[in-house]
Amino acid sequence: MLDTLRRITALTGPDGTIDGRYLTELLGLEERLKDYLITKDPVRSFTKESLDLELSKQSNAASGTTKHPLASMLPIGLSAVVLYAVAIVAVPGTVTTGKRFLLAAPILVAFLNGCIAWLFWSARKNFTAEIRKAYSFFCIGTFLSALASMQFPLLFAIPAMSDLPLFRYVGFMTPFIGACFAFYYGLRLYARQLQIHTLFSSLAATTAIVAAVGAVFVIAPHPAAVPEEAFFDLSVASVTISGLFSLAAFVLAQKITRQVTARYAQGMRTLGLSQLMQAIACFILTGLLFATGPTSALEVGIGTVPFSMPAILLFLAAYSFKKYAAGQGVTKKSPTPVSQPAQ
Repeated sequence: MLDTLRRITALTGPDGTIDGRYLTELLGLEERLKDYLITKDPVRSFTKESLDLELSKQSNAASGTTKHPLASMLPIGLSAVVLYAVAIVAVPGTVTTGKRFLLAAPILVAFLNGCIAWLFWSARKNFTAEIRKAYSFFCIGTFLSALASMQFPLLFAIPAMSDLPLFRYVGFMTPFIGACFAFYYGLRLYARQLQIHTLFSSLAATTAIVAAVGAVFVIAPHPAAVPEEAFFDLSVASVTISGLFSLAAFVLAQKITRQVTARYAQGMRTLGLSQLMQAIACFILTGLLFATGPTSALEVGIGTVPFSMPAILLFLAAYSFKKYAAGQGVTKKSPTPVSQPAQ
């Protein structure tokens, strides 16, 4: 179908006029493209009415009649600043300013991750059921990551927490397995919908690899003497398994990026980069655990990297999906809708 479009484009006059014969052919092509998007697109789910609405939105965006993207992000930024400031003031007791910032940080983490989850959720519009399910898993992963990340500023602000066996080894890391698995599973659903077949698109193979490598790290001897070794093993296994699921998610995101158009690939590439950052930091953290044993301030600081810093990339990815997914994320193997040609 796109060959027809290229041929007619090559025959267009210098002033942009189209011969009547070609105009009729172009209108017929547009109808076939719309029919493809409504009945055969493997990713998006349109009705005739919803497709016409999306084409109208894209036309308005192209003509500059929609608001600037940054305008929609400004309320989120201002709300985060105000909420954080209120939380700092509301911290009870007589504590130092530094501790007030740390004790209020979980509120900020929860709010920002809530915004990320909302962006993922609202980007589900006009997708097939399987892709909407993938976005739902992105929301679950964001929620679990936020829930577990709240402990890090508290570990800094309340050093006595690190004396508890559950938090002694960089914190309670097990919830991050669920967060990283959710992102992996969502990307797996997406990849399978695009007929991408690779080692990591197999749930059984990926789980077996992750479990085997995690077991090796738990069984392997470590040079540092550690009390409550069961909690040490739990933390090492959790960090290692989280990193492996994030690495698998990154590989799938890279595969998906090659199957979508450039504009939609932007968000998928950013999502994959966030998973890569998590994987690398998790593996560094595993090495530090083996080398030093119980939690140190350095380890807690690095522990915030794999699950807090990528939140920035997640926000950018979710915003990109929100902006483009409804009308501009289409697979390369499928044609792209054209606007109504001028009469």
